[in-house]
Amino acid sequence: MTGAVAVETERLREAAGTLSRAAERRHPSRVAGPELGSRVSAAAFERFERYWSTPRSLLTSSAEALSNGLLSLADGYERRDAEDAGMFEGGVRAI
Repeated sequence: MTGAVAVETERLREAAGTLSRAAERRHPSRVAGPELGSRVSAAAFERFERYWSTPRSLLTSSAEALSNGLLSLADGYERRDAEDAGMFEGGVRAI
């Protein structure tokens, strides 16, 4: 057991930010069906929008949950690291 173990909490936070930004972009289209040209195109687009609403919502909530989980992990690792460092400074040996 000579290897050091490290968690790069900044990378966890960066990934959380990426997921959070991805979730923000998941919004209903601002395009109206008739703007697409033909009635066939407009009808297909409107059917897709009705279908896509629920999956888009699930993707958004999943991305937000993953983002929150990553932030929680980063906080937990940093808190535990600070607690462990404090124990060693006080002369108490955890291992």
